[in-house]
Amino acid sequence: MEIGEFAARHLLELEPEDSATYVLLSNVYAVAGKWDCRDRTRQMMKDRGVKKEPGRSWIELKLVMCKSRYSLWNEIEQEQKDPTVYIHSEKLAVSFGLISLSSTIPLRVIKNLRVCNDCHNWLKFVSRISNRAIVVRDAYRFHHFEGGACSCKDYWKHCGIVLALLLGNEESGC
Repeated sequence: MEIGEFAARHLLELEPEDSATYVLLSNVYAVAGKWDCRDRTRQMMKDRGVKKEPGRSWIELKLVMCKSRYSLWNEIEQEQKDPTVYIHSEKLAVSFGLISLSSTIPLRVIKNLRVCNDCHNWLKFVSRISNRAIVVRDAYRFHHFEGGACSCKDYWKHCGIVLALLLGNEESGC
């Protein structure tokens, strides 16, 4: 965790207005169960006037774009202690597509932020059990989910391993 805190300090010096560093550090603390540190990080973000961009996803339904706003859940999210219980917009968009479109039509979702590891795994699982192709365009790349696999070859899983290494030292304070 010391490496993560060290990196965050330097990133905050370089780009104090970028919400991503605050959110990542806050999530690191939450996963480690350091709720006071998490709350201080969120308060620092608020005191500095930094706002997190709300996640949004769009799904195409018969030439009509439907928007799902994660920001509707933002107040609930702020009260949550466990970052794994959030409902992200791509899950809502894909669920809506599954019940709205013919099973022969691939689901196409556009997302304004990076897909998190939890949603990435969920999308692989849904593509397998629904036998549907799911294409998600996030802020960085296209993900083609089919038969339980993703075209990015689980790039985000490797990011999770790095995060686990950053959390390795539980002795660190905030």
